[in-house]
Amino acid sequence: MNSIQDRTNTIYFVLGAICIYSLQ
Repeated sequence: MNSIQDRTNTIYFVLGAICIYSLQ
C-alpha cells in the first residue's frame, strides 16, 4: 500500500508541475 500511495503522490506532483508550467 505504501508504494501505491507514493506513486499517486508522484503522479499528482507531476500533473501539478505540468499545470504550473503550462500557465507560465
